[in-house]
Parts: sequence; structure tokens; C-alpha cells
Amino acid sequence: MFWFGSHPTSPRSVATMLVLLASASLLITMGCATARPAAPPTPPYQPSYRYSLPPSPKDRVDVTVGLVAPQFTGAGEAYWEQSKRDHDTFVIRMRQSLTSSLEELLSSKGFTVAGPYDDIDSMTFPEKKGADLVLYPLMNIDSGYTVGNVRVERDVDLLGNVSATTICDVSFAPSGAVQFVAAEPLSGEKMWIKKVDITQPIRSFRGTGKVCQKQGVTQDIRNAWGQAHEALFQTIMKNIDRYVNTEEFVMLKQQARELRDKKAY
Repeated sequence: MFWFGSHPTSPRSVATMLVLLASASLLITMGCATARPAAPPTPPYQPSYRYSLPPSPKDRVDVTVGLVAPQFTGAGEAYWEQSKRDHDTFVIRMRQSLTSSLEELLSSKGFTVAGPYDDIDSMTFPEKKGADLVLYPLMNIDSGYTVGNVRVERDVDLLGNVSATTICDVSFAPSGAVQFVAAEPLSGEKMWIKKVDITQPIRSFRGTGKVCQKQGVTQDIRNAWGQAHEALFQTIMKNIDRYVNTEEFVMLKQQARELRDKKAY
């Protein structure tokens, strides 16, 4: 007879218990053998909003440009408001970096730069009168963020337990256009407009849980969002660098003065 605690146990009972213990041990061993090691967490991506400036000219250009921070129009208004509500640092930092990089770019081309200003309305009358032109990007951007094909995925473990996970397909592709606008400061009349398409390739991901309810994102999605805005920043800077020509802006200054004289400011 075998004793466990204070109760006698028969040889047949002991054999049954040993079989059960062996089976449980086998299941645990199988579970350990087939379990995949957890993947290391994805590190956060830190976008670089830096633009390589052209060599500075030897001579300054007799044009004073009032620099205005990027403005938003059309779908861009909702894109910007949502970014501010969500404290989306990628978008907020991109706008801040665009403003500072545009100031450096204009200065490197030989212009005298006034500002930057948050918008034209924030400029005082003397500030508008002292600037030959105002320059700003006008951004009509749609984030293209979509969540679709929401479904439930069921899984059964070795013990027969059933678990359910909500999964979905997530994609985004920032699209739209950015206009570079040079205007006469006092009237706000646009003198010069250049348009650049900023549509990017679609990026797709598998979402789960709250991601499928648009209440969160994975680190992979967030990293790709940061990379997309890093690319957007470079596209804007490269094109405005290409479009802003000192000789053309000298002619625009003269046209702006003629317009100002006609309106008797």
C-alpha cells in the first residue's frame, strides 16, 4: 500500500495517477518544444527632418521674403486638425522642421528673411509693408489611413481551449499636393505658384484588437508613418529648393511693388 497524506492508495490507483502525470508532462514538453520564442519589440523610428543646404552665394539678393509656416487647405485641414488632436509628433515636428529649414534655405540663397510667421494674418501692417513678398507652402494632404476587412480569427491550443482575436487590414498612403505660394504681403494676392504631387506608395499591415477600432497602432505602423513623413519632408524641401530662383524673385519683387502702387498702400 502507498500513502499520500493520510489516505491509503491502491497500486491500481497509483498506476492511473502515474499515467496521468506522464501525459501532462508530455503535453507540457510538447508545448515547450513547439512554442516560438517571443520576437524582440520593434524599436521606435526617429525620422530625420534635415535638408542639405546649397552653398551660400557670395552676394546677397535685394529681396526681403516674409516666411510663413506651412498652411493647410482642403483635405489637409482635417489632416492637420487630427494630427494636433492626436498629438502626432511626426506631423507636428515635420511642420516645425519645414518652417526652420525653409528659413535656412532662403537665407542660404541670399534673401533677407523676415519671420517666420504662423500665418499671414499674424503679420502686423509694418511687417507686411517691410516685406517684398511672403512665401508659404499650401498643403492639401490626405493621410489615406484605412482599416478594413475586420474579422475574427480563432485558435485552439493543445488543451482544446479556444481563443478569438479580432484582426484587420490596415493601410495608408499620404496623397495630395503641395503648392508653393509667393504673394504680395499687403493684399495677399498670389504672384507665383508652383505645385508638387506628394502621393506615396500604399503601405499595408495586419492589425489586431484596438488597432481594428482605430484606437491604437502597432510600433511597425507608427514607424512606417514616421518614415512616410520623413520622405514627405524631403520631397517638399527638394522641390522648393528647385523652384525658388533668385532672379525670378527679383522680378516678382518689382511686380509686387507695381501692384502695391496701384492699390495706393
